[in-house]
Amino acid sequence: MKRYGIFLHSQGRGLYELRHILVLAQQSYPSLRQEMAPAWQIVKHRQPLQEILFRAMFSVAVCWGWKRFATLLLLGMEGIARIGELLKATRADLVLPSDLVGMH
Repeated sequence: MKRYGIFLHSQGRGLYELRHILVLAQQSYPSLRQEMAPAWQIVKHRQPLQEILFRAMFSVAVCWGWKRFATLLLLGMEGIARIGELLKATRADLVLPSDLVGMH
């Protein structure tokens, strides 16, 4: 599976293809979950921006008071949402620790 992921990347294909195959394989063959870990690492460690560029953009956004942009950057890098989902999201879609205070 890892080799297939590397092949997809070398061909300029979407990482979503590897994700879909991994999910299907895991559902069909749950006992192979551990063997799929290296392939999942390819999916997890492929970042849309270089770390230094992300940090610079995030810092500037925070300094300039661009809270929504800074949040989108952070969720795009560290979250699992797609960019389209992030752009359509509202504050009601985001759950912060302060939202949970008093809930049991």
